Amino acid sequence: MRQSIPRLYSIEKLSACWPSFDESQVVLFSTEKALRDVQADTDYINDNYKQLLDALKDLFIFALEKRVKSSYK
Repeated sequence: MRQSIPRLYSIEKLSACWPSFDESQVVLFSTEKALRDVQADTDYINDNYKQLLDALKDLFIFALEKRVKSSYK
C-alpha cells in the first residue's frame, strides 16, 4: 500500500520524538472532509473520525484498567 506524503512526514516526526512509537497508533484524517461531512449532516461520523474515537476509547479503558490494578496491589 502506498502511503501519502503527509502520512509519511507525520510518522517520521513522531518517530523522532516518541521513543516507543508504534505506527499502528496513528490516526490521520482530512479536516476538510470532516468539515464537509459535518456541514452536510451534523450527526454523521465518518470512518476516520470513528477510528479516532475508538482509539481514544481503547486508551481510556487501558488507562482505567491500569489504575484499578495499581489500586489493588
